[in-house]
Amino acid sequence: MALEVADHYRDGAWFVELAPLGSGEGVGVACAAALGVRPAGEQTFTDAVGAYVRSRELLLVLDNCEHVIDDAADMVAGLLSAARGLGVLATSREPLRIGGEALVELGGLDIDAGVELYRRRCQQAGAPDGDAESIRMLISRLDAMPLAIELAAARARTMSPRELLARVDESWATLATRQRDVPQRHRTLRSTVAWSYDLLDEPLRDGFDRLAVLAGTFDAPAAAAGAGAGEDAHELLDELVERSMLTS
Repeated sequence: MALEVADHYRDGAWFVELAPLGSGEGVGVACAAALGVRPAGEQTFTDAVGAYVRSRELLLVLDNCEHVIDDAADMVAGLLSAARGLGVLATSREPLRIGGEALVELGGLDIDAGVELYRRRCQQAGAPDGDAESIRMLISRLDAMPLAIELAAARARTMSPRELLARVDESWATLATRQRDVPQRHRTLRSTVAWSYDLLDEPLRDGFDRLAVLAGTFDAPAAAAGAGAGEDAHELLDELVERSMLTS
């Protein structure tokens, strides 16, 4: 998405990876490092970034904001108010909740695109991709989620699509990779869900745990009964959907 619009910005697009940060205090430091700027005098890193972007036209891509969401939101709001030529593309499992924010939800691929991704990754790994029907069944079972497809393809050297499909139905632990340059949270689907789960506060975590008794799709009345949320069921569902733990 950033590549599609980068040409509209005179000073290009700049990528800032926030996932490694241990706290929100590092957001300004990470942005300054990506832009190659340093504070002068009494400036903070955030001030230095603001001064740099104020007279420029650029796109700032902030990746993985969810665990530092408050500080990321504060910084983006401040930068946008001071720099007219600035655009911000933020990836996160929950919104920044600032004025002017436009949400674009990313779901799974269509089946054909999922099949193509699986075949391409198998080819790159020197693994057989298998018969077309089995691949389509596997991709459908994985809801055509790009990460799930990547993890499935990582096992293609030792398991056919049909074998993978059978194993996935038994345990999602089958989908894992040992690739060294993949972040820990993306090495298994369990780790990916755990990353989001651990960011929930205690009431939301408790509500999510209670919803586990409901199989398949459910509505607010069912959530109220299953999660014991009563009149707060809609609020609970809204919060979990907003944090990408449920889909509506």
